[in-house]
Amino acid sequence: MVRIPQIGTAMRTVLIDQASAAARTHGFVQRERRMTGAQFVQTVVGSFLADPAATYETMVGVAADLGVTIRPQGLCDRFDATAVACLHQVLAATMQQAIAADPAVLPLLDRCVAVEVQDSTTIALPDALAVTFAGCGGSRGRVAAAVKAQFRWELRSGRLDGPILQDGRASDRAVEFARRAVPGTLRLRDLGYWHLDDLAQDADDGRFWLMRLKPGTAIRTSDGQRHDLVDRSAGHGRYGWA
Repeated sequence: MVRIPQIGTAMRTVLIDQASAAARTHGFVQRERRMTGAQFVQTVVGSFLADPAATYETMVGVAADLGVTIRPQGLCDRFDATAVACLHQVLAATMQQAIAADPAVLPLLDRCVAVEVQDSTTIALPDALAVTFAGCGGSRGRVAAAVKAQFRWELRSGRLDGPILQDGRASDRAVEFARRAVPGTLRLRDLGYWHLDDLAQDADDGRFWLMRLKPGTAIRTSDGQRHDLVDRSAGHGRYGWA
């Protein structure tokens, strides 16, 4: 059970320690300013928690509550590439605090060293952000700006990696997490990550994978004999399992 003191510690870690470190790392704060990295992050988070459609005027009011006096245009000018990188790092730290302590307890998972589920989500953004995050097509039509966030969740420990942010139009395979899955890991992904060379590398490294087959994929044994999946699955239950 997560207790109130734990929540308070996590919030201080993210909104003060991590925010200050991220601001220094990405050059958002290069010298003493009227607004520190922690105050900037707290202003943004506090404003949009209170009002998802918060304006610069709203954020100036929140900043004032934090002891910062700044004009709306001055705050607007702070939203540059360094601010994006700073907020990205803080977001990743927040996700770790929120989810890493909640592992799945299933005896079935004990058969594997680790079980990783990887997926992405795409979020449409205002057109003004197209230079930073190029958009994509979709069921609602083409959008000029969008961001794709990649996540990887290890079910046995509850550890969450990500988000890794990329252009909305980018392929799911365009990025890779710095930490490689260890041998004995079962990896679950959808067809956006399908690539035979990657799957073969997983097999060679002692990792297992589970995903739907891409339409048109041929299955052959090591001696070259081709198998028809429909025939092979007939008589093995609804989902093809014995």
